[in-house]
Amino acid sequence: MPALGQQAGGFLGFLKVEGEGVDEPGLSRGVPLGFIAMAPLWLAYEVAYSQTGGTARNGSEMIMTYLLAPLGDAQVWARRGVLVALGFWALVHCARRHWGIGPLVMRIWLEGILGALALGPLLIFLVGVFGDSIPPLPALGEVSAGDQTLALFSLGGAAWEEIVFRVGLFGLIYLGARELAQFMGVPARAVRGLSEGAAWVLSSLLFAAYHLNGALAWLGASGEPFRPALFTYRFLAGMLLVGLFRWRGPGVAGIGHGVFNLALCLGAGPAVFQ
Repeated sequence: MPALGQQAGGFLGFLKVEGEGVDEPGLSRGVPLGFIAMAPLWLAYEVAYSQTGGTARNGSEMIMTYLLAPLGDAQVWARRGVLVALGFWALVHCARRHWGIGPLVMRIWLEGILGALALGPLLIFLVGVFGDSIPPLPALGEVSAGDQTLALFSLGGAAWEEIVFRVGLFGLIYLGARELAQFMGVPARAVRGLSEGAAWVLSSLLFAAYHLNGALAWLGASGEPFRPALFTYRFLAGMLLVGLFRWRGPGVAGIGHGVFNLALCLGAGPAVFQ
């Protein structure tokens, strides 16, 4: 029995981990804890998916699970299995390094909500700098579902978009730009700044383009027609989300993005902030 208790204590290491120093800010801004913090978003997406019978899907989720398509109807359970496995891995990863998972997740949620509150006014201001105003926003994802389902879909879809565009695409562009800059003999002190800037701008441009009809057609999904003001809005939103991601981590960016989408579905919009 004592041995069994010791094993249980080791498994629940997020309650107490001894003898292992960890940089708490680094942990709180990392992908594993961010993945755990986005659990409400993953759940919201799966609930919305079930409510629509699988007819509503986020484009980023379709990209991330493209290889599961041959599984047919079983792919939804494969996707959920992968999410559960990744969540278990994230818990174990964090449990071995820190005992304060609960407080750190609560802090990520709080910072994400504050980030969502800041996104609206900042977008109004930045779009105004370009001499335009935010146009009427279409229903996010153009989902033919009830208001509650659309809200859950928009909230949960933000998690998939953050994984694709901020964690994945930003990182790939940064690494590629760094290798290219080093190959071209750019001074070492300038490599990081150039790589960061390239990843910041290009990932935001691709994020804006991703919402267009042409970009989503190959996935069998519908987007929105190109409109300069709306594209500018999407691009600037991507830039701000990159900033949130780089400053506070993927968890804060994901929660901020999701809560912002949810607020739009509940009736918030440019007029609320002006």
